[in-house]
Amino acid sequence: MAGDRSWKTGSFEYEGHPLLLRVPDGLIYDELKEMYPQFISVTHYLKEVKNNGLPESDYNESLYEFDEQIVGALENGGAGITVLIETFGGERTYYMYAKSDFPPELLETELGKTFPEHQIEINSKTDKEWSFIKQYASDWKF
Repeated sequence: MAGDRSWKTGSFEYEGHPLLLRVPDGLIYDELKEMYPQFISVTHYLKEVKNNGLPESDYNESLYEFDEQIVGALENGGAGITVLIETFGGERTYYMYAKSDFPPELLETELGKTFPEHQIEINSKTDKEWSFIKQYASDWKF
């Protein structure tokens, strides 16, 4: 279950702005890639941000349930896993891998019903080798 996993966090600077990362601890990409070949990104356009692009503190606290639902959407049903959460430049993006037959539009439908106040954008593609997360992990050394 999504809520049982521990996460590592990091704060970096990219292009002069803070970049916050959360990654699940202990994922073995080469084992998981066999089950989850579909790459999905869910970008949440944050409404209340500071000048540096990070969310306002109170607003960020209010996003807890939204965050939990996104992370749990794939994981709780065994359809996939969230591999990275990135907050940068007024956006929070959830990077996930899912089973090949998982319809990404289902995420949009479910999140839209529960959290219609949040603007999100969902993209997906096949990434059987998990090249996105492997490159990202290499670039940021996690």
